[in-house]
Amino acid sequence: MSVASEIAVELPLYEDAGPRGAPTIMALGGISASRHVCANDVDASAGWWESIAGPSRAIDTTRWRLVGVEYLDGGRGADGRPSRTITTQDQADALVAVLDEIGVDRLHAIVGASYGGMVALAFAERYPERLERLVTIGASHRAHRLRCASSSGASWNSDWTPDARSMRSYSRELWR
Repeated sequence: MSVASEIAVELPLYEDAGPRGAPTIMALGGISASRHVCANDVDASAGWWESIAGPSRAIDTTRWRLVGVEYLDGGRGADGRPSRTITTQDQADALVAVLDEIGVDRLHAIVGASYGGMVALAFAERYPERLERLVTIGASHRAHRLRCASSSGASWNSDWTPDARSMRSYSRELWR
């Protein structure tokens, strides 16, 4: 099954390790995680989940094909705010584009931590036929309003406290 959206879906950067043809696991970390999950033949440097993924580890790349992706980015407008809103559903659609690109019809598992868990939940909701197992770690089913406000292009003072405009924005989000 291809992406359900009528809109063209971006193909994010991705990296995969492990044997081709092996059952595939997709690992998704927090918002700052990259596609580089663990050291592999393409990039020998340590990845963001080196203690969990790699040869002889919990996600054993001698047994499983492991895929990591870069999250889609909303860009930045001239005012510093995001140019567009990217939802977890958009991220799920992008994951399907990666799976289609590498010829994987069904994941053995998707493991998502924090924001990656939210994306994994969106993936499971939109594409249940493409997933055997879902593992979420420290993830909620939706973002909290304060978290959304803090990510909405806030301006910060030199001491890393939000400026007055940002505080008003936070207040509006909290009492919405």
